[in-house]
Parts: sequence; structure tokens; C-alpha cells
Amino acid sequence: MKAWIIKQVIKFILSLLGLYFNAKVFIYNIIFGAEGIGHVLQRIPQVFIPPIIKKYGGEIGVNCRVLPGITFHNLSGKMPFRNLKIGNNVYIGRNVLIDLADKVVLDDDTALGAGCQVWTHVGDYTYDFTDYHEKKEPVLLEKGVLVWSGVIISPGTTIGEFTRVGAGSVVTKNLKPKMFYAGVPAKIISARDI
Repeated sequence: MKAWIIKQVIKFILSLLGLYFNAKVFIYNIIFGAEGIGHVLQRIPQVFIPPIIKKYGGEIGVNCRVLPGITFHNLSGKMPFRNLKIGNNVYIGRNVLIDLADKVVLDDDTALGAGCQVWTHVGDYTYDFTDYHEKKEPVLLEKGVLVWSGVIISPGTTIGEFTRVGAGSVVTKNLKPKMFYAGVPAKIISARDI
């Protein structure tokens, strides 16, 4: 009986916190626009992040962990996460940056280590900004990809299924499936026997 009461109290507290964070997102969205939603997501516990991503247009599967400190870049509109698709069993570490100027797909069983950056756009301009233009392209991490900490993923790249990318690497082109890559730019280190 005592364990049941404790579970009910915890459930009640979590529901109150959920209401609080949803209200905070709503208010920040009104005041600061879509970027306000991203601001709140950087600072809330991981259990509340996936429902807010879903509420504002993102797709996210089951059993996903999105740790606090996540930064979303290029949020806009009423559904700012419309360019984000996260599969099942996905792990996103602390202080990851995801640019949503174009589509980002993290397929099932993928992981992004702490401090990774996923970019979907690159800007080019003259020194006085009179000729600014952007190139936008989607990023896809196929099933079972593991990207270790501090990796930068460039726009328009696909990382093939079950590939591993070593910490601190820079992905500038498509990576083949079932390989281990590392370096700047990322190069094949070895094949993976899976």
C-alpha cells in the first residue's frame, strides 16, 4: 500500500511539472516566437522534452532519451519541429545542436553523443552582407548509427546504417554503411563486422 501511495504522489508531481513546463513553453512562444520554445527545451528535465517536440510538429518514436541542454537552431512557425523525425530507441546526449533549416532524420537505434552538431544549412556572404545566400540540405542518420561526442555533421550528408563516427570528427560527405569513420574530415578507419 505504501509503495502505491508513493507512486501516485510521484505521478501527481510529474503531472504538475508537465503542466508548468507546457505553460512556460506556451508563454515563451507568445513572447519570443518559436525560438522561445527552444530556449525552454534547453533547460527542462529530459522526461518533458519529447512530448513538447511532438506537440510542436516533430515526430518522435518510443523509448527515446533527449538529454537537457539540447539546442535547436532555425526554429520558426507554429510547428517549429516539423523538420525533425526521430525514430525509436534514439539517444541524444547533452548539449547537442540540431539545425532545422531542412529535414533531420534520426532513424531507429541511433545515438548522438554529447556536444554533437547537426547542420542542415550553410550561409555564404560578402564581408558587408550585401550578397547573403544559403544552401539547405537534409541530414539522415540511418538505422543503428552511433556518433560519438563532439562530431560535426555537415548539410546534405547521410550516414549509412550501423556506421560509427569517432569523437571530434567532421562529416563532410555521405558515409558508407557498417564502417568506422574518424578524423577531420571523417575517413574510413575500418569495416565493421556485423
